[in-house]
Amino acid sequence: MRLVLLSLFLFLSILICGCSGGGNNPVSLGQDEMVASENQSPDSNSIWGMWQFTADPKTQTVEVLRLRTAEKYFNILPLLETQFSQCVSIEGIPEFDGDTLKVDIGIQSPFYNMPKYTGFDVSMILITRGSLDGFSDPDIVMPGEGDTRLLNPDGYTRWWNPREFPHNTGDLMGYTDGKLGTKDEYANYTATINGYKYYCSDLIEPDSSMNLTDPAGRGVFPAGGKLVREHIIDIDGGMVFNYIVNACWGYPLGNPPWEIPDDFPEYANRYEPYRIDVAELENTLWNDGVNSGGNLSLRIDAYDWFNSDQNRVRVESPGNFNFAETFSPTGGGTGYSTYEVEIPSATPAYGSIDLLISIESEKIGYYGLLPGAHICAYFTEKISVSHGGSQEPIWPTFQYDQQRSGRCPYNGPQTNRMEWSFHTSNTILPSPAIDKNGIIYFGNYNGEFFAVNPDGTEKWVINLGSFIGTSPAIDMDGAIYVCDQPGVLYKFNSEGDEIWTYQIGGCYSSSPLVDAEGNICIGSDDWYLYCIRPNGTLKWRYQTGGKIWSSPAKGLDGTIYVGCDDGYLYAIDSGNLKWRFQTNGVINPAPTVAEDGTIYVASEDSYLYAIDINGDEIWRYYIGGPAYYSSPAIGFDGTIYIGGESGVLRAINPDGTEKWTFNAGPRIRPSPIIGADGTIYFGSEDNNVYALNPNGTEKWRYTTGNRVRASGAISSDGTLYIGSYDHNMYAFRDD
Repeated sequence: MRLVLLSLFLFLSILICGCSGGGNNPVSLGQDEMVASENQSPDSNSIWGMWQFTADPKTQTVEVLRLRTAEKYFNILPLLETQFSQCVSIEGIPEFDGDTLKVDIGIQSPFYNMPKYTGFDVSMILITRGSLDGFSDPDIVMPGEGDTRLLNPDGYTRWWNPREFPHNTGDLMGYTDGKLGTKDEYANYTATINGYKYYCSDLIEPDSSMNLTDPAGRGVFPAGGKLVREHIIDIDGGMVFNYIVNACWGYPLGNPPWEIPDDFPEYANRYEPYRIDVAELENTLWNDGVNSGGNLSLRIDAYDWFNSDQNRVRVESPGNFNFAETFSPTGGGTGYSTYEVEIPSATPAYGSIDLLISIESEKIGYYGLLPGAHICAYFTEKISVSHGGSQEPIWPTFQYDQQRSGRCPYNGPQTNRMEWSFHTSNTILPSPAIDKNGIIYFGNYNGEFFAVNPDGTEKWVINLGSFIGTSPAIDMDGAIYVCDQPGVLYKFNSEGDEIWTYQIGGCYSSSPLVDAEGNICIGSDDWYLYCIRPNGTLKWRYQTGGKIWSSPAKGLDGTIYVGCDDGYLYAIDSGNLKWRFQTNGVINPAPTVAEDGTIYVASEDSYLYAIDINGDEIWRYYIGGPAYYSSPAIGFDGTIYIGGESGVLRAINPDGTEKWTFNAGPRIRPSPIIGADGTIYFGSEDNNVYALNPNGTEKWRYTTGNRVRASGAISSDGTLYIGSYDHNMYAFRDD
């Protein structure tokens, strides 16, 4: 981790706005008390305070200086419970991970015993530079890759950006530089929409999802209360940014109000929507690295305090498709309206694309500060793009791709909420595969091969009559391949009809690999690596020096890599040996191939090896015990993750040095998989399914009824599927 000296100059102000244009409101906040007025404008800002932060990841310290009071210093190695101001506090221990800072920030309402000043729609806005433009509204610029930015925003807003709003005029309805902070003229805060975190009493945990907001609760921030939200900030783009705390308010009917929020008028809330829920009705987007195409259809539920059926919803992604919009809702419910947006003939980028979803309210002008502009809410959504056309399976094979990387373009569940479990007659050892329609395929020890619908109901089951220890694979036409222990390789269509079988010499755990041409590679107990044509005939086979329980992987140059119980890693090209690399133990785990061609493989000699494309060792790393089955996975940043008999999941840098470890003993036999956000999912012999953050901290765990030896799979809707020795296939999905 490189040393980053981070100076965070925070200018915090609060907008207490009566959205109707009339009423009474507080106008100023002193250091110790709030002064209320019955005769002020309904739209005003009050300065809560200014702070300067200096954070040093190397020494793990944060120095906090209040710009108008005495300074204090914090060492974040021990647990900190210290509040550094009457209004804002750092909660817990800030975490540095490279150029990412994760910090929980609390806001304390200063209005003790003053329920009249209950806040609504409180948000903390991160003011930054921006580099993304080209939107249908030419005035919109937002932070992107390379900019300092909030990585987990609850939304984006145009309010108070220094490019458009009155600037350093002394008027509280505008942007003002902190006197001792970095001035905008030096920082050049170019973003016109900025990310924010939303604070309300429905969001109890710092990382609570906006899906937990209750329309009946009206986004209340209790007077005198304290709320905390998790901020994940990319600090690679610069060391300086500003914060603004924004809130809404309207004069209540009672004094004090007896019912909160009911005694406050509707206009105490913001005009623009505060939340959206997005679902894909159709996604045929694809990019094969050369060409791209497809359509996208979205259902968007817009939650709005005012006239939710009178919004204009616009979806755009410059460079990927022309914007699409709708004015007419198709349905809705309490506090929200449903809109459907069709995006035809897209030309999406490879892997995934980011959407900007803007929802215009009927209110215009930002109180006269931006004449003609609708008060608008902005949200982003990441959409997966398949790699080979509309027929590509969601999770086609063991460890997702031909390189067995274990990483995928889908975000997995952020909580341990179990959606359903599917009970079978015996242990589930293999990982599942998922076709383009979300159907899950897997086998068990009794030889039953299942197709299960995304809602957990059985589509069909076929009894192959013998133990199934291999994970299935799905080709681009939707055909499914699976092999049983006697070595019968089956090809089925999606309805469970047998297309053909091919006999190899026994197969315990080598999972089939389907290449771009539809050829199927699989190892066998008879010492051969087989390559079968799509029509079920032999293309070639290569004899190794022992049984092959390892699943083959394919390099970007077409080379097939596979381990063997003779201790060698083999590199095979079109049935011919290129080279072999010797370890000091059996190699049962699958090798994993990085984008630069490096091959990572673990052995029963307790080492993880990094090998170059010529078969030469780059480095080796001691993993604390044999690796009987756990294959390595490669994160998006190149980090290698692996379990083993030591019961420790290890994160290893690409140079072979240790990044972190996580103890989940007694043994970790499954292979880890990685979601698009970097979350690592795996099971353990302690009966648990784990989800870890990229920095090695635990995100969640779930205890099953027995050991978990199966690796998982993630669907495009965010569901994690993983089997257990308790005979169940589990589905975990956020609510």
